[in-house]
Amino acid sequence: MSSLTEKDSLLEEVSATASFICYRFRFDAPKPREILRTEELSDFLYSASPDKINAEKIRKELEELKKPYLNKPVVLFDD
Repeated sequence: MSSLTEKDSLLEEVSATASFICYRFRFDAPKPREILRTEELSDFLYSASPDKINAEKIRKELEELKKPYLNKPVVLFDD
């Protein structure tokens, strides 16, 4: 169970995780499954009431989604 403030915080964490991942793959490559999952989490958070949200579970999942990208460099646009 979460509060409205915690729900807002989780939405920010999902966005930060998506940004972290997006900076580490080429924009012309297919979206990795981790990005698709952050989209699903975002949709869930926007549609769910705070009392239906397990914040700890979502935070753990976000950490797992970032793990494959921790040692990858930031990819900037290529000409």
